[in-house]
Amino acid sequence: MKVATVPDLRQEGWRSMDLYASRLWEYLPSYLAGAELTRADAGFGEWSGDRAPDRPGPGRYLDRYVNYPFRVRSERADVYHVLDHSYGHVIDGLDPRRCVVTVHDLFPLQVIEAPARGVREHLRNWLLRRSLRHALRCALIIVNSRFMLDEMKVRTEFPSDRLRLIPLGVDAAFFTPPDPEQISQLRRRLCAEGAENFLLHVGSCDTRKGLETLLRAFVGLGAHDRGELLFVQLGGTFTPAQEALIGELGIARRVRQIPEVSPEMLAAAYHAAVALVSPSSYEGFGLPILEAMAAGTTIVASRLGPTMELLQGDGFLAESGKPDDFAAALTAALQDTSRARAGAARAQARARRYTWDETARRTAEVYRELHDGQRC
Repeated sequence: MKVATVPDLRQEGWRSMDLYASRLWEYLPSYLAGAELTRADAGFGEWSGDRAPDRPGPGRYLDRYVNYPFRVRSERADVYHVLDHSYGHVIDGLDPRRCVVTVHDLFPLQVIEAPARGVREHLRNWLLRRSLRHALRCALIIVNSRFMLDEMKVRTEFPSDRLRLIPLGVDAAFFTPPDPEQISQLRRRLCAEGAENFLLHVGSCDTRKGLETLLRAFVGLGAHDRGELLFVQLGGTFTPAQEALIGELGIARRVRQIPEVSPEMLAAAYHAAVALVSPSSYEGFGLPILEAMAAGTTIVASRLGPTMELLQGDGFLAESGKPDDFAAALTAALQDTSRARAGAARAQARARRYTWDETARRTAEVYRELHDGQRC
């Protein structure tokens, strides 16, 4: 059996998708003895190491929608696994009976359903529809949460007996407290003199991540019993509108952002933060929440299906899009330290159930099911 995995191109810069791909490649060989496992992106593009040079403008879309699908078709595999539904369009030209795709969320449906303005948005929606349409043609679909299992059943016509629930995992490194000097260095880099405590947000700054809600909630949290509080954003880039809001609210001095961080810095940040804050309006799983759980970090998050699935009550929840509600949840997390510590400890113990080894084992079972012709 030859299995071709189809990851996102690295030039996308989507950390969670890159992590998912790299952990599957690390753990799958243990469960695919005698099989050939390939990467469709091997040798594609011009990059080295873990970072790809951005190819802006038409070149990026030419790669994503024309050159890369052509490269995938050359694999001649028995099973194709498209690791992200955003690349569902590559299934066009393949035998869908040999294909499995991981659908991480159905946010594209929300985008498509919103009114489109101008040629650019109409083109984007056409491409999103095309990718999703081809993803829904494949033999099997993997989802990462029970929330997504229900979303697929309610919002698509994909047969429920062809859905496979396989949660993501979390790196063991997040469970181990960093060296105190690492945390000290992190605080010195991020925090102003006399301000060592910070709230943490990890991920992109896309609209659905709810940064505007968080920034407005943060305004009233200037200080608490451990001194001035900062807000630290890792892994994203503020939009011009968000930058303007930070200035308008007068909190620029208390906001820090680092777009690219090493795994070591990220782990240190989880352990050093007063709390992880996730004000998203929509998620399919919530990898930063799982990573924060592993680190034993208090979590303040939107009341979303996958978030509640992970936290099971061991966090502080607020209504998405409501700054006052988020401010109240943040205040409760800062003041009720005994509840925060107890919930973080329970969440950390539960996070140990989520391993990349188990993710890979169950994914390999899907490959064998497909290859054996159970769904062909």
